[in-house]
Amino acid sequence: MAEQIKFGPASEKQRLVLQDKTTDVILVGGGAGGGKSAVCLMKQLDAIHDPLFRCTIFRRTAPELKRQGGLIDESKKVYKHFGAIYKTQAQEWCFPNGAQVKFAAIASDDDLGGWQGSQLTRVLIDEAGDGWKENQVLFLLSRMRTAGSNIHPQLIMTANPDSSSFLKKWVDFCLDENGVPKPGTEHVIRWFVVLESVVYWADTAKELFEKHGKERGMIFALGLTDEELKEHHPSLLFIPKSFRFIPTNVFDNPYLLPPRNNSYLANLLAQPRVNQLKYLHGSWT
Repeated sequence: MAEQIKFGPASEKQRLVLQDKTTDVILVGGGAGGGKSAVCLMKQLDAIHDPLFRCTIFRRTAPELKRQGGLIDESKKVYKHFGAIYKTQAQEWCFPNGAQVKFAAIASDDDLGGWQGSQLTRVLIDEAGDGWKENQVLFLLSRMRTAGSNIHPQLIMTANPDSSSFLKKWVDFCLDENGVPKPGTEHVIRWFVVLESVVYWADTAKELFEKHGKERGMIFALGLTDEELKEHHPSLLFIPKSFRFIPTNVFDNPYLLPPRNNSYLANLLAQPRVNQLKYLHGSWT
């Protein structure tokens, strides 16, 4: 009998990533060893039953995707068990019912034009703190739509802390005096909207509208039916997006902890305090 292989969360925070089907933008990451890339590869499995599901996984460069131990390599440990066939030239997995997971690179703004007109159900940006710009992420968010799929469109990012990244502003709300995410951050949903190329934030969608939509004469569009939406010019619709930050570190990945692994945590604990804050606790300072 063939060995049965199971895929699932190894911790509570990984479970939150896999089970969140409604938040528009999710950021996963923090300290080293949290298993963020692996869990985000697994997350696509919740949608492969939909033949119209289209996911693209991005990195900055193609060599980062293709290198040994990179995302394409890691995906082969997962998707082949679900009947998917990998097409090397297209860099995509095709599942038996038509669902697709593709890999691509965006090295600069010049590459964005190739995605104009795309209809993506889900986007995964791996290592979004590694040189990605806010406008690039927001552009990909604009390419997301259901296109007949029953899956709620989501943009998911993984990242290690980097104080120079635009993401630092996105997570400032939850950081303590050492730049470490506060306990319970993973349960907080915040809201943002982009108006005139500026990103505005608030704790609730209604608060965001009261501060930045009402004064512009806009219409709060969340909850309106398709017929109600058609009654207003698209430029007047105030449509905020939800955001969730799920910080992870090695303590969320039992496969890198004793007794399974007796060296990884010890190596992190042997680092100077500054490195411990960043790589062990996920500090953004």
